[in-house]
Amino acid sequence: MLAMLDSLQQQKYFERADICDDTASLNIHGYHADSIPVFSDDTYLARLQKLDAESPFDLVFNEHVKKYIEVYTVKKRKVVSRVLGLSHLYFPLFEDALDRHGLPMELKYLAIVESALNPVAVSRSGAGGLWQFILSTGKLYGLRVNSYIDERRDPYLATEAACAYMKYLYKTFGDWQMVLAAYNCGPGAVSRAIRRSGGKNTYWELRPWLPTETQNYVPAFIAATYAMHHWADHNIYPVLPKKEFFFADTLRLRSRIDLHEVSGLLDVNYDDLCFLNPAYKVGIMPLNDKGYTLVLPPRYTGIFLQNQSVIEAASSEKISANIRYAANETAKTKSNPGKKWVKVKRGETLLAIANAQGCSMEDIRRWNRLKSNRVKAGKVLVIHIPEKPSGNAVSQVASMVSEVQTQATDSLTPLADSPAFSAVPKVVFHIVQKGDTLWSIANRYKGTTVEEIKKANRLEHAPLRVGIKLKIPLRA
Repeated sequence: MLAMLDSLQQQKYFERADICDDTASLNIHGYHADSIPVFSDDTYLARLQKLDAESPFDLVFNEHVKKYIEVYTVKKRKVVSRVLGLSHLYFPLFEDALDRHGLPMELKYLAIVESALNPVAVSRSGAGGLWQFILSTGKLYGLRVNSYIDERRDPYLATEAACAYMKYLYKTFGDWQMVLAAYNCGPGAVSRAIRRSGGKNTYWELRPWLPTETQNYVPAFIAATYAMHHWADHNIYPVLPKKEFFFADTLRLRSRIDLHEVSGLLDVNYDDLCFLNPAYKVGIMPLNDKGYTLVLPPRYTGIFLQNQSVIEAASSEKISANIRYAANETAKTKSNPGKKWVKVKRGETLLAIANAQGCSMEDIRRWNRLKSNRVKAGKVLVIHIPEKPSGNAVSQVASMVSEVQTQATDSLTPLADSPAFSAVPKVVFHIVQKGDTLWSIANRYKGTTVEEIKKANRLEHAPLRVGIKLKIPLRA
């Protein structure tokens, strides 16, 4: 849940990053701007009892729920302002679908726990979208996923699938708290917990037998429900998404469309297009007999229709050129085994490319005669691939190791401390994951230190970013 909340920090969806909408009129208690109100347990209990009286969910208050109320209203209050802003965009969609399916309106708060209302959120287990479907469950409920499209990210389609899935879970368990638990860990895990517990059939009775994440899931849902009703009481106000996201037109198209071309030809912000069309993984609408939906701000719809043939032709040429580029790159690599070519992506830095390719920025600058560390998107860089050591070289290294081992044994010097041993270090690579720190990485790999990792990757002043490849020098 915390990871999903934090994922909103990097998004460019908002009109003004940290300025709340019309705070003066929403600040009904006259709080000072920096005030962080905290209430007694009796106040939390009374407020939840009032909400519970009008809800089919068991909105209890206990120490587990209180912990998550503090997360939403104290620790992550700035991010919750963004969630509130996004709720203005997505809740009407959710409420319409829930009403049509005859489901409780409170289920809209489930998407806050799942994704923090980030349509492109991806969990560590690979679940995606507002409703965080894993691949198999998404396909089971009709959500297509391929190289170009991921319908788990489509707000409309994913919401329909989520409603169908929750109806099935309620038919299975007959209790909304159990529906929440099953949505998190799967109906199979809940059924196994029921058997292990000796037949317990309510969430709070069953809780000790459920996975740890699911034990925290329902308290988080209750806390999210509380926060969405009492944000003003906690001096939290919405940070709204950009105005153009609230009004949009949809076009059903049966041709390949490149969103970069739409952005350039219509002069519409590319990031805004991606937000309105989150299902297109690489910014391309693929060919399909039934067609795909393109969402545009209304003022651009007429311009698109007037220039549709031009946009389709430009998109087709751009996509074909990318396919030719990929084919040429493969051919170049085969004909030049010591080199390969890398095309700089939008927003990519030279440091990120160097880390991904297992070389240094200085290497790339030298190979490509670059005068600085700045590279433009679309530039093709040559990367030299180190040759594999010959049989003689391997024999020489093996001989060196053997000699070092003999010297270490004769002198009773530990092998790892031998000066000659450092001449043949082992290097592995590590892809940085969410939550990684240099300290945790150094502890994961035996035979290295934080300082050695920083030195090997020139990280003295560079940030540790998710997705970069680090060299890990190991002393055997």
